[in-house]
Amino acid sequence: DIADATAASYTVINPAVGVNYYRAKFTNPCGAVVYSTTFKLYYKTCAIVKAAYPTEIVFNATAYPNPFAENFQLDIKTSSEEALQVKVYDMLGKLVDNQIIDATQVEAFEIGSSYPSGVYNVIVSQGENLKTVRVIKR
Repeated sequence: DIADATAASYTVINPAVGVNYYRAKFTNPCGAVVYSTTFKLYYKTCAIVKAAYPTEIVFNATAYPNPFAENFQLDIKTSSEEALQVKVYDMLGKLVDNQIIDATQVEAFEIGSSYPSGVYNVIVSQGENLKTVRVIKR
């Protein structure tokens, strides 16, 4: 942790010569915390020699509310703008829903209102990234 480093940007003063590791911490208004992947900055005296940025896409998906009574929404963390595929299976493995949504429209996406009570596996995929979330409808 860097004391008082809570602004939108941060200037490194007197970095250590050699490799320096950094990552960002993001907190939403509800208090949920997500960390970025670590990236390295290499310093040689006062000049940046090389910057290595992570190539992997940060990807995570959660469902809320869970359990749900009417419908649920997906909270998806991604650094890609590629479309998302959402498949929902019941506990017998039957596909009950299959939708493709734009990554920019995920906040308004609600699902599950037509499902009967039960437990469902929601598989969210984006490119090669995949996350399975289990939800319960009361």
